[in-house]
Amino acid sequence: TNVAPGTYAIMVLHDANENNRMDYEANRMPKERYGMSGNDMSFGPPSFTASKFEVENKDLELSIRF
Repeated sequence: TNVAPGTYAIMVLHDANENNRMDYEANRMPKERYGMSGNDMSFGPPSFTASKFEVENKDLELSIRF
């Protein structure tokens, strides 16, 4: 509610062990599931460019896979 117009990206993390951070395997792959706006499922860290969306003066609904 009442989000200012602008460019945004959203990341969602399922913090399974509730330690308030993303945990990684020894090879730097995430141990916990996450998703980004834009649903870019490429290898490597998600980018703002692939995840960004515009907020204007209308309601938005996003679906994020993870």
